[in-house]
Amino acid sequence: MSSVIKFFTMMALITLAAPAAAQDTADENALFSKADLYAAIDEGDHTLVETAFSELQALTAADKVSVNQLRWLYEVFGTNSPEIAGFAEGWLEAHPESPYARTGLAWVLYTTAWHIRGEKRARFIYPEALDVFRELQFDAWQLAHAAYESEPALLPASDAILRLANPTGQTARALEVLDEAMTLRPDPGTLERGLDMTVPGWGGSWEMVEALCDYYAPALDMGEVDPVLHCKVGTALSFYYGEKGDWALKTLAETPMPSLDYLRIHYATSDSATRADAAFAHAYLTRDGFFDYENARRFDEHVAWRYGYDFISEAHMRRAKEHAAEALKCDPYNPGLNKIMASWISTYDMKGDMFSSRVVERVPPEEELEYVRRQLAASPYDPELWREYANVLSRVDSKGALLKAEPYKINTIVFSNHNPGHVIGYAQAKAQVIIELDSLEDQPDSAMWQSLSEAEKARAEQDRQKLLDFRHSIDMDTALRCPMLRAYRLHGVICEVSKSASCDLHQTQRAMFELLVEDIETRRVCTGVMAASDVELFYQPVEVDLMESGG
Repeated sequence: MSSVIKFFTMMALITLAAPAAAQDTADENALFSKADLYAAIDEGDHTLVETAFSELQALTAADKVSVNQLRWLYEVFGTNSPEIAGFAEGWLEAHPESPYARTGLAWVLYTTAWHIRGEKRARFIYPEALDVFRELQFDAWQLAHAAYESEPALLPASDAILRLANPTGQTARALEVLDEAMTLRPDPGTLERGLDMTVPGWGGSWEMVEALCDYYAPALDMGEVDPVLHCKVGTALSFYYGEKGDWALKTLAETPMPSLDYLRIHYATSDSATRADAAFAHAYLTRDGFFDYENARRFDEHVAWRYGYDFISEAHMRRAKEHAAEALKCDPYNPGLNKIMASWISTYDMKGDMFSSRVVERVPPEEELEYVRRQLAASPYDPELWREYANVLSRVDSKGALLKAEPYKINTIVFSNHNPGHVIGYAQAKAQVIIELDSLEDQPDSAMWQSLSEAEKARAEQDRQKLLDFRHSIDMDTALRCPMLRAYRLHGVICEVSKSASCDLHQTQRAMFELLVEDIETRRVCTGVMAASDVELFYQPVEVDLMESGG
């Protein structure tokens, strides 16, 4: 079994959609459509796909179909489906010299790698995730480069090389490929992908932006729009902030470029949006059938109430959910789609000068758990998803989750690189349960209990009895006190060298922990944790089968 198939089988490392340039368009009624490709994948018909892609490339070279037709089809290999990943590998096995098969698998590996890594800065990413990322990116580079060498006119192959340049350190070769591709066929999509190499955090610079735009953009036909200016403004809005971003926004205000509206909208929905920005954002976001939930939410939160527009994010979320439900049929593990399906629907209200939000529709917790599981299967090193899974599990089974969620809580800590906030949060949660369970006998004598009506007391007594039964079913020391002690001790160890704000505990919080520790010491329990060295306190990942549904 090959490495990529093992990846999907063992860890369900599913892919993101391959990034596409804003200018890319394709004909849904083409000679070979996405529906045709999905059908061929279902049948495992590698020869049909090989023939179709070869014929389409020949038609592209003869200028008989759009240069974006194959780009559009290759998006399928960026969907989050183990079946498609397996097909891509089988395609290459059946046609080992095929540039089309190599390119398909390259995109699978590229998108999988980015999903494993995530978008955070490297110092915040779990080291093993970075190792996997680098390995997959290198493998993708080799496939894409081999495909390009055998078929230099295949744009999806050169596209992959340009996207892979930064993470593989192959910028010099990628610049050569950019020059060769733009000489062979000047194309805005190729240049846009090449401009990825100008990202500051990956070694790029504004000087590099100007050099690439000045040299290559004049060859592009963009109608009445100055292609050089378009190139620089689009790159500034994508990758640069401060002075260059302000210049780009000012330029767009003076020289509208509709093809860059998808970038401008983020700025037009910020808390510094002007009335002109508000008018643009409203017109952009209220187009028939269009949905862009994140910017619609930003519009509601920052713009609508200030300039007197109706709130629109609820409608956008409903349209997004309709789209996601349909798209998941072909792309069942897509993290973005599953995130949308797991999201509750909220709306905003304005009463007088008071702005507020409220939930209008919740996702049933069992369904939400499945959507989060799929996201976690796709991004198994993301600590926030491990924490989210544990939280949703507690809504499905509040008592049982106390123990069932333990692996997810531990992995939250591990994959956050033992972030002290997650460590003390884990200890705090344990402490609160300990205090609640220890107080059950005294509850009927409390002033709060006595203030309840008889009906309320009856319901409260039912809940109290359930908690008593639960307490009797577990070993409080093993399940709660010792894990709390370990995390509290570990937090102290980490905070000897960390300057995180999470290291500053409130005196009442610290007093609570110290009382619980004193009880442990007095009863001489948790001796293993008490005697553990600092190094032994750190956690190791807990293996979880992410391909299994349910908690």
